Amino acid sequence: MGKFCKNCGTQLKQDVKFCTKCGTENTPAEPQTLVDPQVRTSANLAPNIAFASATAGESRFAHALPVVGELFAAVGPLKVLSQGLSGLFRGFGSAIKDKKRLIPALILALLWFILTLLPLLGINPMPVRWLSFLSFAQGGTSGGLLGVVGGIMGKGIFAYFLMSLVIPLTRGQKPFAGIGSGIKSFVQVLGSKNPSRFAPLLIGAGIALIFYNFFSGTALLQNSMVGIAALLLSLRALSSKAGFLKRFFGAFTKNKNAKGNSVSDRVNGIIAGMVSGFTLSIPLSALNIHRFQLPYALGASLLIAGLILGLALKSKKEVSA
Repeated sequence: MGKFCKNCGTQLKQDVKFCTKCGTENTPAEPQTLVDPQVRTSANLAPNIAFASATAGESRFAHALPVVGELFAAVGPLKVLSQGLSGLFRGFGSAIKDKKRLIPALILALLWFILTLLPLLGINPMPVRWLSFLSFAQGGTSGGLLGVVGGIMGKGIFAYFLMSLVIPLTRGQKPFAGIGSGIKSFVQVLGSKNPSRFAPLLIGAGIALIFYNFFSGTALLQNSMVGIAALLLSLRALSSKAGFLKRFFGAFTKNKNAKGNSVSDRVNGIIAGMVSGFTLSIPLSALNIHRFQLPYALGASLLIAGLILGLALKSKKEVSA
C-alpha cells in the first residue's frame, strides 16, 4: 500500500524515503491515537500529517480515516482552520521549489501588474478589458480599505483556482476533475425531500454572497470572475470526501447523537448552498447596484434565516422526541 508525501501530497511507494516530486524526506512516524469520547472510537493519525492539495483543487486527507462524522466531533473548527492555513503556507513553500507551479504564478502576477498599469496610462481597449475580466486583474483596486483587503484575498482564491487547472495539465491529469460529480451531488441535495435541507442551503447561500461581495471588492460585473472561480471550487469541494470545507463546516456539528450520515448531509447542504449563492452572485453583479452592497445585505438575510430555521427544526425534533 502506498503513502503520500507530507509536503506536496504526491503518492509514493511504501519503501521510498524521499519524495520523487519535491525531494522532501518522508520517514515513517509513530502513530498517535485521537480518541473521540462521545462516540468512543479512535483514529490513528501520524504526526506532521499534511492535508495535501488534491488535483481537484480541494484539500484532502493524506490517509484514510474512519467515519467522517466521528472525526468532526473531535476536531474543532479553529483547529481545522489552522491546519488548512498551515497547509496553504506549506503549499506556497512547495510552489517556490516547483517550477511547474512557480512559473505560472509569476506569469499571473506579471499579467495583473500590466493590466492594472495600462488603464492608468490611458490604454484600455476592449482586448485589455476582456483580459482584465478573465484574469480578475482589477480585484483589490477599488472599494476602499475593505475592498482592497477583500480583493487581495480574492486574488489568492482566483490564483489557487487557476493553479488547480494548470498543475493537472502538467501532470497529464484532467483539470476539471470533480466538477461533474459535484454537479451530481448538488442536484441530489436540491432534489432531496427532507425539509431539513433548507436550513443548510440558506446558510451556505448567505455565506457565499457575503464572501463574494468581500472577495470581489465591489460587486461589479468586471470583478465577477472570482465568483465563477469560487463556484467551481465549491462544486469540487462538494465532490470531495474529506476536503477542507467539509472538515471545517463539519467541525461545527457537536450533536452527540448525530450519525456520520446526518453530519455529512448537513455539510453537503451548506456547500450546495454556497454553490447556489455564488451562482446567484453573477447576475446580481450584472444589475450594477453595488453601491447598495446588495450581496452583503441579501447574504446576511439568508444566513440569519437559515440559522433561525435550523434552530426551529432542532427544537421541533427535541419536542417530538
